[in-house]
Amino acid sequence: MSPELLWTSLSLATRTAGQFLLTVAAVTCWMPETNGLWFNFLSLGGMVQLLDMGLSAAVLRCASHLHTGVQELRAHGVSGALNEEPNLAGLKALLATTRIIYVGLSTAVMVSGVLLAQTVFRSMTDEISRLALVLFMTGSALQLMSSQRYNFMQGVGKLAQAQKLQALGLAIMYGATAIALIVSKSLLWTCATFAVGALIQLVIYEIQLGGYAGGRHDGALLGAFWPNTWRTGLSRLAAAAIYQLPTLIISATAGVVIGGSYGFTVQICLFICAIAQLPLTAVFPKLNELAARGSLSELKRLFFKKTVQMMGIFILLGILLVLWGQGCLTLIHAKAKLQAGAALIGLIAFFFAENNRSNHMYIVGAFNRYPFWKYDLISAAAILIGCGEALHLGGTAGVVLWLWAVQLCWNFWWPIKRSLAELKMTWGEYWGALGGSFSE
Repeated sequence: MSPELLWTSLSLATRTAGQFLLTVAAVTCWMPETNGLWFNFLSLGGMVQLLDMGLSAAVLRCASHLHTGVQELRAHGVSGALNEEPNLAGLKALLATTRIIYVGLSTAVMVSGVLLAQTVFRSMTDEISRLALVLFMTGSALQLMSSQRYNFMQGVGKLAQAQKLQALGLAIMYGATAIALIVSKSLLWTCATFAVGALIQLVIYEIQLGGYAGGRHDGALLGAFWPNTWRTGLSRLAAAAIYQLPTLIISATAGVVIGGSYGFTVQICLFICAIAQLPLTAVFPKLNELAARGSLSELKRLFFKKTVQMMGIFILLGILLVLWGQGCLTLIHAKAKLQAGAALIGLIAFFFAENNRSNHMYIVGAFNRYPFWKYDLISAAAILIGCGEALHLGGTAGVVLWLWAVQLCWNFWWPIKRSLAELKMTWGEYWGALGGSFSE
């Protein structure tokens, strides 16, 4: 196993174990009302972080291209002019420019999250809950700033080191937060510890990036990567709405306990996504590099091999969740419940399809193109408009069915078709590549 894959595995394992530990601590130590607030906080934090407008993906892609030797970033497509050495001046300018942007974005994340929550959470009427939310959103804002440093390090060929630091920072943040929850059983102290842990993680990255200090803000550089950045950002904002806002709508309509159960199930599905995505996450910088060099054969071989691995892991974990997920929660006397029956199976299958399409969207983005934003926004609007009525007619299972109905119209197949165009493949070659990777 390569160091990159090893540390990516350990980093993702640390994140997943930390989230799982925190979830188990929450459902065993808190009452349903507090659990409902916590899982709604998580949904809100995941949603508002998408206000980075795709900059995290742009930082990774642009850093990978500049490290490969690209001398000039373009608004669309990849420059054919490559040097053998990394473009150090461009990398320093990229880090300095995006650092300034992330300060503003992180402030917007914190403020917008607090304001949105005040209009949604009917049960959050006391000052302690409000202060806990402010602290949680502060931690989310600091995590967003860390993501810029993390993606930059991956792009400059330091993937293993970035994953080491990620694992260390996450272990500190999740470990301390879980201990605070178990010892204090206080939502306020849990959120405060979460914020402090996120700050420590940011400081760790800052120390390691000293070699790229000294760059100056470059407006021309921003103009080069912004066109596809805002397109990616709108798609991610739409994805956040699709994944997270139904939790808030269910909470506002049917109560925070039912909404918390739906949000809890979504979080478990996202755990599965994170674990299954491990093989591809370890090679994302390499895929960007191969796209910049125009090495299609190697790109296709690597991408489909890792895609098949992702599918196998996801299917296995999904089956385990259906068979034994609720039983394990009952065994540990958890006070939270998974969605049951059709709603659970439908959500697992939904996130499998979402994971697959997002990987094909990444391939198109590696070539510095991103045509998906319009369709994602339309789908998000349709889902949100119909979510309340779907809940009224069919409960949470009706919401899941509505998610499927909307995404099947376009988003579950067109991104795959678009990535095949970049890879110069037909549908027949696509199925052949998947089958060939399965047989390896």
